Formats: sequence, structure tokens, C-alpha cells
Amino acid sequence: MAIAQTQLLTLLQISDSAFPTGGFSHSLGLEAAVKFRLVEAGNLDVLEQFTVAVLENTGSFSLPFVTEAYESSGNFMELKKLSDMCDACTSNHVAKRASTRQGRSLLSTSARTFKNELLQHFQEFSEAQADFQIHYPVMFGHLCRILGVDLSQCQTAFMFGSLRTLLASAVRLDVVGALEAQALQNKMQSFIPDIISKYRSRKAEEACVSFPLPEVLQNSQDTLFSKLFYS
Repeated sequence: MAIAQTQLLTLLQISDSAFPTGGFSHSLGLEAAVKFRLVEAGNLDVLEQFTVAVLENTGSFSLPFVTEAYESSGNFMELKKLSDMCDACTSNHVAKRASTRQGRSLLSTSARTFKNELLQHFQEFSEAQADFQIHYPVMFGHLCRILGVDLSQCQTAFMFGSLRTLLASAVRLDVVGALEAQALQNKMQSFIPDIISKYRSRKAEEACVSFPLPEVLQNSQDTLFSKLFYS
């Protein structure tokens, strides 16, 4: 099988919703937005605006960590420093909790799935460090490099994952129907190349949130009386 085909199939596997990383336990702040009636069922314009804000935040804050983790893959201490920086810069405790849970799940699942020696060593390293909280963007970039996925494909897949998670949450929250969500996803995917182009060279120390509202809403997740999601 050609190398390009192998890389594509691997990328499709780790991007698949069936790959158990816990992503569907999180709504990226959408559930809180619905509870506070800032996003309502049937109002696609507002949902689109919220989606663009989340994608921009993913690009401006998370993507630099994905990129630097990809470039630092194999240097475990550098990855730890990068994850520590991500932990310090994450603006709210709900997002921090979601990111570390997904990071741990991605590491554990990948180590068992791909039987890669470097992944096994990294899992042992992370377990030996009592204060090591592996964040999802860092783990995703590291994993893609180990599996031979091209950097641009890695960045695109990470952005796609945020979009897919958000719109899947919208369906579960009954904000939009399944077919409408697919049409909206197809429309919103056109924003991803421009967002990547804007932030692909940004350093992790320059990472920041572009749209504060989704972050503020996500921070209120634990105060909701009833909820479907962790974040």
C-alpha cells in the first residue's frame, strides 16, 4: 500500500467518531449557550456565528500547541513543558478538565491501538510524572507525527474535530436536525483553510482566545442544573 494511502487511512481512523477519546462528552460551550438562550433551536444564523467563534478560538489558541507538539515529537520533556504551558494558558477550569481528559484518553487508546514503541514509552513517561497533565492539542500533534501524518493534514484534522464535535452536540441538544447539521458542517468547513493559514505559524507562547464569549459560557458549565455534557 502506498505511503500516502496508509497515512490517509490512519488519519481517518484517529479522526473517526468511533475512536474513543471522549470527544462527544463535550460541547465546547454550546450547551451553556443553549441554556442561557444565546443559541436557540431553529436559529441557524446564530449557530453559525457561534460555530465560527469556536473555530477561530480553536485556531488561535489550540492550533499553535498542535503544531509545536508535532515539531517537538520525540522530545518528552519538551512535550511536558508544552503541555504545562497549555495548562497555564487555558482560560477556564472546564476547558482544562475537558482537554486533559481527552488527552489522556487519546494517549491510552493510541498506545493500545497502534502498538508503537514510542507511544508506549511516552505513556510510561507520562505515568511516571505525577504532575504531568497531557492536554489534547499537545497529544494530537505528537500522535500525528509518530504515525507519519503530514503536518498540514494534522492541522486540518484537528480543526475538523472541533467542528464535528460542536455540530454533533448541536444535534444532541436538539438545536438542529441531523441533516441540517451535515449541511451546516459542509458550509463551515470552508472556513477551516483560512483559519489554518492565519494561525499555522503562530507560536505556543502567542496562543490566545479570539472570541471570549464561548469561553465564558463554557466556564459556567458546572453551574447548570441539568446537563448532557462535561463541558
